[in-house]
Amino acid sequence: MERLERKLTDVDMILKGIFEVDELEVDEENDDMKILNKSMVRRLLAGKIKSFAEKIYKEEGTKIEFLARKSGIDTELNPGEKQILHDNGILKVEKSVRNPTKKIDIEKVFEYLSEEGVSLDLLNKSKEEATKYNKPPVYITVKR
Repeated sequence: MERLERKLTDVDMILKGIFEVDELEVDEENDDMKILNKSMVRRLLAGKIKSFAEKIYKEEGTKIEFLARKSGIDTELNPGEKQILHDNGILKVEKSVRNPTKKIDIEKVFEYLSEEGVSLDLLNKSKEEATKYNKPPVYITVKR
């Protein structure tokens, strides 16, 4: 356990060191622009690390489940269930399966209701009244 803790501490120190960057100096910059430039560099670095880490995270998850099955551990779960697949006394790996989401095809509902005699005008008005819009996602991408 002590070796694992040292390794995690090392990772923290390395990552903190990576994000200690000097500003990009551009002629006639004010202080806010210096901070903006530093943030751009940090975001670019964080994106690289995130992509790399997500790839490893996914690969290792697949590998863990494969090796658990190969070792004779039943990894099949039903929606809503979770199970500890392995506990080595230091770390545990848990698998959980979320419940499926339910989606309703409103066009099929309208088609059915229309066939049952509900007026198209009433269906369109109800659809308009029931429609809500989510805030669209915003992406801030730093490119070089």
